[in-house]
Amino acid sequence: MGKKENKSPKVITPVDVVQKNNPLVKGIAKISEKWHERWANIERPWPVEGTMNPDVIRIMRVLVSTYKAAQKIGKKGRREKKQVELGILQLFEIEGQKLIKAANDKKDRDIENTRQTERQITLKNQVEELQKEGYQLLCMKNALRSRKQLTLNKILPVVVRGQNLEYRPWQTTDMSNIIEKLPILQDGAHSWISKLEEIMVGEQLAMGDIKRLLANLLGVHAMGDILQKAGLNQYVGTAVNDSELFCANRGRVCRALKETFLTNVHPDNILIEPLGQEENPRAYVSRAHQVWRNVTGNDPDLNQMEQSILRAKIQKGLPLPVRSKLAEVVGLGSMEKGVYTDHIAHQVVLYRKKEHDQKEHDQKEHDKDVLRKLNQIQLVDNKKINKQALVTQNQAPLEQSLLQSQLNQVQLQLFQPSSVVPVISYQESAFDQAQNWRGRFDPNFEQHSEECYDCGQFACECNSWREYGGGEY
Repeated sequence: MGKKENKSPKVITPVDVVQKNNPLVKGIAKISEKWHERWANIERPWPVEGTMNPDVIRIMRVLVSTYKAAQKIGKKGRREKKQVELGILQLFEIEGQKLIKAANDKKDRDIENTRQTERQITLKNQVEELQKEGYQLLCMKNALRSRKQLTLNKILPVVVRGQNLEYRPWQTTDMSNIIEKLPILQDGAHSWISKLEEIMVGEQLAMGDIKRLLANLLGVHAMGDILQKAGLNQYVGTAVNDSELFCANRGRVCRALKETFLTNVHPDNILIEPLGQEENPRAYVSRAHQVWRNVTGNDPDLNQMEQSILRAKIQKGLPLPVRSKLAEVVGLGSMEKGVYTDHIAHQVVLYRKKEHDQKEHDQKEHDKDVLRKLNQIQLVDNKKINKQALVTQNQAPLEQSLLQSQLNQVQLQLFQPSSVVPVISYQESAFDQAQNWRGRFDPNFEQHSEECYDCGQFACECNSWREYGGGEY
């Protein structure tokens, strides 16, 4: 019999990965071999099968960009060849980034699964220890303390003190605060149970606390029906076993609540608050997923229809420009959660940056407009002040010169003897241009012929005239 040939499985190289994801690009393997032969003597040469190492890709980008930089452009053109090689090099870089991201995501999932497993094991061990120790202590007489002997400062129904468990029922105010935070139980038990667990994290509940909570919400009879449906008849109609831990019967009580109050929520009734003004977009997407899980009890990423509905609600809570940009992305609804979140975060960051720049530009324009108006007002005021100063400066010498000339004219006329009565004209002043008057004697007035030329008085009034007899003297 002939020997069977053992064919080893083909190893997938980086060149194969790039060619598979980019079938329209030709000559990837040939260019990879060319790079290997061209720079074979450097410290970290390019492998024939290609590589996704970011350090090697960074070195190759520099070498390709500077290769034959001084050579003249040929027929095909060195520039076109260089652009093709840089483009193929970028394809290797993109595939490397995808590989690194996938490895990091897998690492994060493994770490989270490990932590979840450790938490479950730790919680299980703690519950078993509390059950073993609690049942022995709580079955003893006088294990419960009277409410009058307790001083309650905070909600802590079952207190662990060393090896002892003390049951402390809720105060009325504590019960009211919890009921206000819980959703409506009739709308679905899953969201109600999820919210209760969120409120009571780190606290030990007793069966008496759950009985009182259900009695306040549903009534005593409905509370008894749920306990009987869960197979916990020993807690109905009696308070003897109220001090037992709720964690031992949690599964049966929750199952009975879910069977009684089915979760049948219409997607339109699941309200997701829009993106906050300063809220992180990644936190917004995570919050929306958490709200969906709390209401429906399902992981939206496991159901294509629920995923589509949730993502439509997420995009509805984004600003309108961001929604418009996301509508241009092809296949956005079918992307993985991480890639989808990256697209939303990128567009939100760009929108906020553009909005911030626009606000700064508008503020600068507003400041310029205010400054321009202030300068205009100040310029008008300065013109008025200068005009008034100029008018005042021109009026002062003119008025002084007019007054001086009038005074000189009057003095000359008074000392000059004349038979003609002088006419005095008063020029119009700058301060009183509206008034224009003249003081003059009547020219037709005939002076008495017997007039003293010495004193200017009439003869009947002059003493010298009387002394010399009315004649010449």
